Amino acid sequence: MQLRVGRITVVFGIVIYILALYIAYVHLISPAYSYYRLTNLHPPLWIVLLSSLLAILPSFWSEYHVQRPSQVIYWILYLFAYIPVIIIPDFIRENAWDSFWIFKVVRFCRLNDYSFF
Repeated sequence: MQLRVGRITVVFGIVIYILALYIAYVHLISPAYSYYRLTNLHPPLWIVLLSSLLAILPSFWSEYHVQRPSQVIYWILYLFAYIPVIIIPDFIRENAWDSFWIFKVVRFCRLNDYSFF
């Protein structure tokens, strides 16, 4: 597989989005909505890296040239549903390595089923 400038740009954009999501959760969302139990329980670094890798991986093989409306919907769901579902639960769970990882892996596998619309 040859990496192209477009693919590198997409992956770099996803990495920046994930970093912004981490910063926004720690500094904005968690302090403002702690009464909803959206607190920052400081997940271990290896959990953060593993979740980030699981969130970034689909961007390596997802089609980034949009030709059909379903591809736009795929990218909207990827950015605003899949990535936060993979990243945010690490902050609110006390046991970072619990059965929620099964859900993450299932979401990862299901997302890849729809990446070739």
